Parts: sequence; C-alpha cells; structure tokens
Amino acid sequence: MTKLKLIKGLSYTGHGVSVSASSPFVEVNDENRANALAGSGYFSIVAEAPGASAPNTADEKPLEKMTEKELESYAAENGIDISGLTRKADKLSAILQAEAEAGALFAETQ
Repeated sequence: MTKLKLIKGLSYTGHGVSVSASSPFVEVNDENRANALAGSGYFSIVAEAPGASAPNTADEKPLEKMTEKELESYAAENGIDISGLTRKADKLSAILQAEAEAGALFAETQ
C-alpha cells in the first residue's frame, strides 16, 4: 500500500483515483499506479510501509484561507509568477488561474 499526497493543482482525476485539495491523500495498492501518479508531478509519495502514518494535515489550509505571506510562499514553491500583484485577492486569483490552467493542460495529455 502506498500513500500519496496531491501537491499540485486543486484536484486530480486519473489513473483510477480522484482527489481534491480539501482531501489531498490517496492510497493505492498497485506499485505501478503509485509510480505513475508520483511521476505525473501532481503527487508525492508520503508513505510506503503498512501502518505508516500520514503527515499531520491540521496545519494545511485551502488556498482561500491562506494569508498573503502563505500565498506568496505557495506561489514560489509551485513556480507561479505573482510578481507585480499587490492585493491578496489578486494573488489568490492568479494562483487559482495558474492551478486551473495546469490541471487543464495535464488533462489534455491523458
């Protein structure tokens, strides 16, 4: 059993799984499927051993509830350009747009 976490985009459907940012973890039994999901760039493997614990998700927030500084960090970590934007709402909008475009681009390649 392999546990993966959605690390890019607001949602993902493919390879027999469907997850969203509000529930970013998925467990798969097939090693090939786990590797395909991790290789997509949308997931990271967080646990491979049976009984391994998942990271604490209590500190994770949806984008809409992040502070301006958290949004800036998220954008930097995910390669989203928000330079020149000064308002929190504009930064959030740019991040959501970039995530939606990335998801649509990925869906076209499936």
